[in-house]
Amino acid sequence: MEHSDPVDQEIQRIRKLIGLQLRSTVEERLIPLVEQHPDRQDVAMLEVECLLDWSDYRRARAIVEKWLEIKPDNPDLIQQMAKCCAGMAEADQMLKWAERNAELRPNLMQSHVIQIDALERAGRPDEAEEMLDRLEASRMRGSEVHKRVRIPYLRSRIRLHRKDYEGAIECLRQLFQDVPIDSLTSNLDDQYIECLFLMAKCCDRIGDYDGAWEVSEQAHALDGRHYGPESYEKTLTELSRVFTPEMAGKLARADEIDLEPLIILGNPRSGTTLLDTILGMHDDVAQGGELSAGVFLQQALPRLTDSYLPYPMNLVDVTVKDANALGAVYDKCTRGIADGQRYLSNKALSMHSQLGLFAMAMPRMRVIDLHRHPLDNCVSCYTMNLLTSGHTYTNSLETLGRIWVARRTIQEHWVKVLDVPFLTVHYEDMVSDQENQTRRILDFLDVPFDDACLNFHEADRTATTLSYDQVSQKMYTTSKGRWRNYEKHLGPLIDILQPYL
Repeated sequence: MEHSDPVDQEIQRIRKLIGLQLRSTVEERLIPLVEQHPDRQDVAMLEVECLLDWSDYRRARAIVEKWLEIKPDNPDLIQQMAKCCAGMAEADQMLKWAERNAELRPNLMQSHVIQIDALERAGRPDEAEEMLDRLEASRMRGSEVHKRVRIPYLRSRIRLHRKDYEGAIECLRQLFQDVPIDSLTSNLDDQYIECLFLMAKCCDRIGDYDGAWEVSEQAHALDGRHYGPESYEKTLTELSRVFTPEMAGKLARADEIDLEPLIILGNPRSGTTLLDTILGMHDDVAQGGELSAGVFLQQALPRLTDSYLPYPMNLVDVTVKDANALGAVYDKCTRGIADGQRYLSNKALSMHSQLGLFAMAMPRMRVIDLHRHPLDNCVSCYTMNLLTSGHTYTNSLETLGRIWVARRTIQEHWVKVLDVPFLTVHYEDMVSDQENQTRRILDFLDVPFDDACLNFHEADRTATTLSYDQVSQKMYTTSKGRWRNYEKHLGPLIDILQPYL
């Protein structure tokens, strides 16, 4: 009897861990697998799958590009490239790869769904709708999720694109009637949740705030995953104990690393995408997005230090040699993303728990410390789909509030104890006084003022993240004070966030 390939077995184990949302365990198993088998496409594609899940689209794209040089007509690679371009907000590139995917798989419904998605993102709703009409009229084979949920979802999104909010709501209501929640199978849940959050957005646009809140609650209930904040709070508390004002200056710092990364430190929905897009218009700044390089630094720590202590206590065992090695890991992970620019930005949302490590490995880094009104921030987190990117703490208002406080506390702590340049920026100031705040930020970076930063909405890229509306048009202030529309639902949040209001 033949034995299964041990690498195949490990890939299947990791896929199960991905399904269970056990990111830390996935990281522990994935990184050595990738290092040991750099020439296996199945391992590379598993890494791409994880990087996409972690929103590190640039590193995912670099891996796919490497394999496309070897297999330029591989439809699986081409489909992954379309996903990478979507995440990087390169709508035209996404459309190019989606069209190529449909050419190679003309009888597969999913290929045409991806193409329709790309057309809508590229600002071509009429073409998207025509293709959607043809697809619905055809008898093309497709999965249950595409036929029952994905296609009506795309039609609703096309109507939303045209600002036909009532039409989008009508389409979604019909979907919910045809596919009631109690009829769902597990493979429909994620897409159905996305439809509920799209409904919340449409309701908000027409001023039906109770309706928006109701469907947001339905989405969170359908997801149903519980997040215990205790472990995260404990990690951040331990970080503050390691990085006391007395200890911070005694911890090892790299002395051979010239990297000067630009870190944007902020919460989800706090304006990090907007700020990253503004700065990415400058010739001296490469827009990195959410780079997962910090994961690889953290995973390299035990191997380098041979410490028996868990993170973050093992930081006390880091030597100068180790710190230099950690800086080299970051350099390797991000090499090739910048094209000669002085700065490469990184707005990874894991940075709150990694910033001290970064300061040890790359002491020349600069940090923009971004804040937004806590209630506006949390309302935005609750009424938009952060669940698919792993933010399950948004399922509970109490947990959402606790996580916000924990992140704000460590954010303020880093400003006090780390010996690196910090600039504190408030989202509300950024949108109400764009030019002066932009000049202030560029002065902090020691780069000349560039008018292009004021016209970020004219970028070749069209953002396709949750922050699409904010970065695809001129600066607007309608999101300021948005929490007041939902005040009667926010009792638990207001109680927890009271010290910051």
